[in-house]
Amino acid sequence: VTARVNCRGNAWMIAAGDIDGDRNVDIVSASAGVPEFAVMRGDGTGQLRAAEVYSTGDFSLAIDLGDIDGDGDLDLVTSNYRTRDFRVHENDGTGKFIKPRLLQASAAGSCVVIHDRDRDGDLDITGIDEEDDLLFLFENPGQGNAVEARPISNIIPADFELLQSHPNPFSAGARNLVIPFVLQQAAHVRLEIFNLTGERVAVVLNETRAAGRHEIKLTQVNLPAGVYFYRLVMEGRRALAKKIVLLRN
Repeated sequence: VTARVNCRGNAWMIAAGDIDGDRNVDIVSASAGVPEFAVMRGDGTGQLRAAEVYSTGDFSLAIDLGDIDGDGDLDLVTSNYRTRDFRVHENDGTGKFIKPRLLQASAAGSCVVIHDRDRDGDLDITGIDEEDDLLFLFENPGQGNAVEARPISNIIPADFELLQSHPNPFSAGARNLVIPFVLQQAAHVRLEIFNLTGERVAVVLNETRAAGRHEIKLTQVNLPAGVYFYRLVMEGRRALAKKIVLLRN
């Protein structure tokens, strides 16, 4: 070890690039412990200066650099698990990051990369939401302002999909238990909860729903602590199930 630099806030992932145009390699790091990312500039001798800290979403799991707006300097994007988003930070040309812009995920911002996905000469953004098993494709419109990027595709099931509830584990002190699911077409659905012995302990939903994404919010869960399964039945014949852990304070 030739040197140590404090990245602050439980550094989780790093990226490298010349953010300030001085031909030195700089390092940026995502911070899982605090809603921040850190910038450590190269000093020209192979060493790094003390960290500069910027605010971003909470529990950043990934970070990447790329010239998103086409102005010749490296911009930055983070994926943020707890705030369920991706955030683009524009480089002002001196290596300072300004004008953060939020790109919404679904249940979590888990990982993100900057790349020219459609080979049109500008850089796009691809992000992963591991909780809902979704891939978010943000297209750069090529007008020098990729923070206007829009999601052009999510991985949507061919028929229907039951997504992971959140929070999981769920504690009595949490505000809501949210169970999301996606329908490609209108259908009658039944959402049930079972204990580990296979006994049905609750019917949460039993009605026809339109096509699209739905979120069932339970404000009170009057069940003992333990492991449960929730099951979505579509048209009385096809079913999907997932596990949830219930904690008591």
